[in-house]
Amino acid sequence: MNLSWNLFPVSENALGPLGPNIFRALTIILSIALTVWHKRRSGEAWIIRGRRWLTDTPRQRQPLTFASPFLFLPLGIALLSLPLAGQAQRTLQGRVIDAQGRALPYVNVGLPETSLGTVSGMDGSFLLHLPDSIGSSRQVRFSMVGFESKQFRIDQLAPASGGGALEITLPEQAIELSEVTVFPQYKKTRTIGKERPGAARFVNFSISKLPNQNLGAEVGRKFRMPGKEAMVEQFHFYVSQNNFDTLRLRINAYALENGRPGAPLMRENILVELTGKKTGWIAVDLRPYQILAREDIVVAAEWIYYAGKGTYFALPISVPSDGVHFYQYGSQGSWKKFPMMSSAMYLTVSW
Repeated sequence: MNLSWNLFPVSENALGPLGPNIFRALTIILSIALTVWHKRRSGEAWIIRGRRWLTDTPRQRQPLTFASPFLFLPLGIALLSLPLAGQAQRTLQGRVIDAQGRALPYVNVGLPETSLGTVSGMDGSFLLHLPDSIGSSRQVRFSMVGFESKQFRIDQLAPASGGGALEITLPEQAIELSEVTVFPQYKKTRTIGKERPGAARFVNFSISKLPNQNLGAEVGRKFRMPGKEAMVEQFHFYVSQNNFDTLRLRINAYALENGRPGAPLMRENILVELTGKKTGWIAVDLRPYQILAREDIVVAAEWIYYAGKGTYFALPISVPSDGVHFYQYGSQGSWKKFPMMSSAMYLTVSW
């Protein structure tokens, strides 16, 4: 049953979409059927042993027929089918700006270490839906490369008095300018990574009913560097499914920390726009960003924007694989690591 969480897309609620629930229901039915088959084959008695709750009175043994395990199955499936999306929610909305009052697009907004998050729009505005079960003392984090991160309690982000719009200001991050370096003309190149683009499994970025609530979801792969300082020149990734009119991705490169993506290796946003429901291999030129690395790194594609109509956007996943797959379910979520899995991605590096 846990396998279904890796094979199917995330959802806007704990229930999940229809596909994985059918998978889980079939798993339950198969488990019960195998148990019944084993009991009959081994000739063991069909009895229930135990004592009544709250008493020490022995419970009378009762026969168990083949149909008995399935008596509660319809009820269980019915309970699983109850929509959780109807739970009470609160909405946080506002605008993210810089110190000069200019809108900041593509800021990551969300609850740290959870899948609850989104990304600010072109005008800096954000809209974040949170279940009422989330306490008002929980922190909401705002972050973007090149700017200082900020955190606020949920009750601090309540609508401003007098009806004024909530504004979050992120100051630019002070960066020490290093000495001017003249990079050598690298003569060796290597391609690292790549998987089958036609893999049957996939990882889905989009939530069909609330696509803006999965903005900030990120898929990455670990790349083994050649063991000496190298420049990352090209990044390629494969899009297997996409019916959005327009969407944008941010390409992020990370150093590895404790086996997971850590500090970013770039100082500015690296944006890619896909239009006309584009699928197939996408090439990104990283040479202008001068990303240098000696140790192994993670390069990832983050979904940050969509426009027009669309319901699904997915990358293929190969299982088994000699790669290592990383998935961040929310804009401020924690990274999940999946060995022996990988998306179709590759790098060209030179040294």
